[in-house]
Amino acid sequence: MTEEGFAPLEDKTKCQKWKRNWHQERALIGGIFLMINSGLHVSWSIFNGEFENQAWSEKASIFEVFFVQIGYFVGSIVGGFNAGFFVDSLGRRKVIGIGIAAQLIGSIITIFSARSVVALVFARVLSGYGHGTAYLALIIYASEIATKDNRGKCIALIHMSYVSGIVLFSLIVPFTVAEKQIEIVHLMGVLSGAFSLIALPLHHFFTYESPASLIKKGNDLEAQENIVKFRNAKYITNEIRADFQHLREMVMRDSRFVGSVWRLSPFYFILFLKMLGVIVFNYPLNVTRINLAKATITSLGDYPFQPLLLSVIRFLFSLVIVFVIDGTGRKRSLSWSIRTSFVAMLILAIGYVASSQTIPIIFNFAFEVFSSMGTLMTIDVYSGEAFNMAKKGIGLSLANCIENFFQIVLLLVGIGFGITYVCSSAVLFIAAAYLLIFVFVNLPETRKVPLPDVTSKFTGISFKFCFCKK
Repeated sequence: MTEEGFAPLEDKTKCQKWKRNWHQERALIGGIFLMINSGLHVSWSIFNGEFENQAWSEKASIFEVFFVQIGYFVGSIVGGFNAGFFVDSLGRRKVIGIGIAAQLIGSIITIFSARSVVALVFARVLSGYGHGTAYLALIIYASEIATKDNRGKCIALIHMSYVSGIVLFSLIVPFTVAEKQIEIVHLMGVLSGAFSLIALPLHHFFTYESPASLIKKGNDLEAQENIVKFRNAKYITNEIRADFQHLREMVMRDSRFVGSVWRLSPFYFILFLKMLGVIVFNYPLNVTRINLAKATITSLGDYPFQPLLLSVIRFLFSLVIVFVIDGTGRKRSLSWSIRTSFVAMLILAIGYVASSQTIPIIFNFAFEVFSSMGTLMTIDVYSGEAFNMAKKGIGLSLANCIENFFQIVLLLVGIGFGITYVCSSAVLFIAAAYLLIFVFVNLPETRKVPLPDVTSKFTGISFKFCFCKK
């Protein structure tokens, strides 16, 4: 059924646009709760774990502690690798559902793993598998269901929920340190299980299959019906018919691509960005910055609130980017964030080596502000836009696997050598050096570019001064 006289997109009121966008964002609600869960687990590994204060670690060797910490990333590698191959055949919706179910099972095992290292490792691997599986499908799904005016926000919401999990973990850990009768493993299991139980029905009722995925399987009618749902329409309008035709042309065009992902320049660009995400958010760097905050800001009694302060700053400034990334654009957000983060990190590193008291505290928080305003969030947005449909699954899978592998390497460095003065100095200067490289990258602008045309923006990416005009 069609309605030819339906108002075009440009003439819609703000209320109509909000309702249309809300239906796209609502479809991500199950995945959002999953990503809050993921933020809890990642924070447990590399942000503010306080492992030495947990019951299971009392008699654990350094290798057992290491395996517990890397368990989540190992699971993410396996899950991401599997999702890369099955996200097209099974569909985005089913893969996200598998991820939620895996995290639910992992959380149940976690509840009963307070003093068992083996059980805890298994639980964290399973939870990581759920994250790795669903995260890849979520990024692809959000990029495919959103309009060109709302695509950045939809993908940014996924990262925002991840940051929310980090904040939540930073809130509960100090209580478990101050109140010895509360066991963090039990609390993590209960919270993780609760979020998974909430996510499952929300995902079932509000997440519809991606139209692009349905078109690829030959289900054109269902694809059009789902576009109607995502646009909050009652009929197949001219606008929806045009969106469907553009998606169909994209699917047909991309299905003919037979090249290797290793020969695609967008793959190396995304991999380069993923490594930037690792460099600015990893175990040695996070522990160094938390220790700096604790050394310069006094705890409230037995409550070490400094990690919470850092994570809340990240949350607040990331939230700003969620609402402006489709207006200001990806290029401006990321390039500005990189340049300011580089300056803050370089001065922080110099102040740390010089044993200054004032410089580290100022630029420690300055780096948190600047890196929050685009660096990690925009990487996710670019990840959903860079690849053609034929190679999006395997391309993101490989990039995510390599990202998680280097998180494991940095965990090994931090645990094996300890967060010493030399180690902290090295990670600060390495982070500054890697940020400096990106000052010379001419980033693509994909704001308000339709999905069928967006991949062309990632060809011919070059190095040049970001300050220079084309």
